[in-house]
Amino acid sequence: MTPPGLEWSTPEPVPDGTWHRRATVPCDHPECPEGVLEVRVISTDNGPLAPDVEALVARVVPERARIVAAALAHLGEAVRADPEAFGTGAEGRPDGDVVSEPAFVVDGTEEWLVHFAECSLPVGEPYGIAVRMREDEPVAVEVLADAAEL
Repeated sequence: MTPPGLEWSTPEPVPDGTWHRRATVPCDHPECPEGVLEVRVISTDNGPLAPDVEALVARVVPERARIVAAALAHLGEAVRADPEAFGTGAEGRPDGDVVSEPAFVVDGTEEWLVHFAECSLPVGEPYGIAVRMREDEPVAVEVLADAAEL
């Protein structure tokens, strides 16, 4: 059920007690560095991926460029709607690219993240910013300043 070309790394334990698997796939969206998108799955053990997690990955990875674009649009709308919440004040969005280096982070089956590792918004330090997705639709922006590293 894994999309073609997606090969998972060996699960790696992290200090919070979870396990991370990584894979990369080609991505033709301009924000994908070097034409590559990283896909990460966070799980509670190092066993095989759950079938519903594999099914979600299989659904969203083929739509990666469209999903990255939808996440960027959702983030832009959120910043325009409440610039002060993102630390930009009344002037709104800063000039130039605001985010880059997207990655898909699957941490459950109903919702998952498009994580932008680089973010020039004041709230983007030190871990970037994320757009929470439900299936392939953006539902919320998550400020990661106080989060554990993804």
